[in-house]
Amino acid sequence: MATIAVRRLVDPTEDEIQRATAVLHAAFLDLNDSFGQSLTGGNPELDIEFHTVALRAGAVGGEIWVAGFGPTDICAVAVWFGPGTDYLATEEQRAAGWNALQNKFTPELQKWWSDYFIPRYNAWNASCLGAGTKLGSWYLHLLGTRPEDQRKGLSAALIQVIEFRAQAEGATMCLDTTNDPNVAFYRARGFTVRGTISIVGSGGETTMTCLSNIVVRRLVTPTEDEIQQAAAVLHAAFLQLNDGFGHSLTGGNPELDLKLHLACLRAGAVGGEIWVAGFGPTEIRAVAVWFGPGTDYQATEEQRAAGWNALQTKFPPELRKWWSDYVRFIDDAFLSNSLKLYYKFIPRCRVWRESCLGEGTKLRSWHLQMLATKPEDQRKGLSIALIQAVELRAQADGAMICVDTTNDSNVAFYRARGFTVRGTVDLVGSGGKTIMTCLSKSTNC
Repeated sequence: MATIAVRRLVDPTEDEIQRATAVLHAAFLDLNDSFGQSLTGGNPELDIEFHTVALRAGAVGGEIWVAGFGPTDICAVAVWFGPGTDYLATEEQRAAGWNALQNKFTPELQKWWSDYFIPRYNAWNASCLGAGTKLGSWYLHLLGTRPEDQRKGLSAALIQVIEFRAQAEGATMCLDTTNDPNVAFYRARGFTVRGTISIVGSGGETTMTCLSNIVVRRLVTPTEDEIQQAAAVLHAAFLQLNDGFGHSLTGGNPELDLKLHLACLRAGAVGGEIWVAGFGPTEIRAVAVWFGPGTDYQATEEQRAAGWNALQTKFPPELRKWWSDYVRFIDDAFLSNSLKLYYKFIPRCRVWRESCLGEGTKLRSWHLQMLATKPEDQRKGLSIALIQAVELRAQADGAMICVDTTNDSNVAFYRARGFTVRGTVDLVGSGGKTIMTCLSKSTNC
């Protein structure tokens, strides 16, 4: 496959603007998209000028990126607007071409833009992403590839070049499209549908779809507010499961549910890693607590002192006994003194896990202690993104990743992501009998 050359047109020449316009015009003409007819009032003479206006606005207020197979090729074009600005958000952008274009609109088309489309679009976009989110994001205003050069990776490269920067900045990326194949294209690249709206114009009725990517970040030194937000996500997600195992963990005391999640997060903050995901740079819609090779959940006194010790004092005697000596202790000859204390601390599932994975394997692995997404944000790729964030590191380390779950739907979720069931065990507590499943995934494939 030919090498793709991606470059930014920092100060584009008129020839480059015209070549980029031709690419966009051909790409959108190929779609046969009725929305373009609505934008121009059905006047085909305005089609090319619309793309030229977008490029000139991008040149002065955004960024124009092009891709091809040679150093001067323009086979695909993207117009991006970074955090803090937007398409036609300044008079300088509008003066670059939009004002002149508007003068060519019929009165009916001007009214459609000012009274219908712009206010309707703005209100809808804010409802999809959240007020102000688009302005704080990288917004992809236009992306097009010449028909003869499609499906060669050019458009994907023009997304990726900004994706790296957005990740470094902790910013999201968002876009709108009116074409079902485009929705599928963006979803395949990690974007999530945030909402749809019906737009009616001279071209008929069009469904516009808003998409954004997922922002994944590690809470290296989480604030108390971040800990509380993350705990609320875990609490809501596990409450939705209505899992008898949660009942067993707390002895049926609902007041301890949230405290149990807080203890996990505080342990993760001092001895593991807390990762969160959302659709904006500060959002917490999904949470993962990971423990890397060489440590484990509550494996050190520092972790236990961060929340577990205080939580234990709230356990009634029978619950404390259930946690501490439910079944025989594991053979701890190979463990450090600190981990000997820990494995005596929570015995049965540790005995079982060693039998599933092999002696000491978990301590050499990345263990996913907790993973949850707010109920209203499930099935949007957030949990997958939180697995992938650490999976890449595990691959670099040559380490396995492992997880336990007590829910059949979760087992299916992990298996769909390449995990293998290593074993099951029955755990009996105040919530009844629960089947816990151990899964692992090799990252050396």
